[in-house]
Amino acid sequence: MGLIIVVQAIEEDIKMGLVPFFVGTTVGTTSCCSADNIKEIGPVCEEFDVWLHVDGAYAGCSQICPEFRYLFEGIEVRTADLLLNSLEFLTFTLMKKR
Repeated sequence: MGLIIVVQAIEEDIKMGLVPFFVGTTVGTTSCCSADNIKEIGPVCEEFDVWLHVDGAYAGCSQICPEFRYLFEGIEVRTADLLLNSLEFLTFTLMKKR
């Protein structure tokens, strides 16, 4: 999810009289392990008073390793909730080793 897209979507909602209230991001999707830039998106959510959800169900547990913590930079800015699922992380990790 690009920062410009997030800002445009929020601004369009406001112009239409809607109340944007939620932005869903991911840190390590199950299918391809992609990650949104929380460091950029967090301040936008702060500016517009929007709830920021971070889905780290798959790769979020990898943040225990220092070399992957950069993916979580900015999480302290606005994140309202964070989802982690260690079982999903372990299951897919073990399946890939076969």
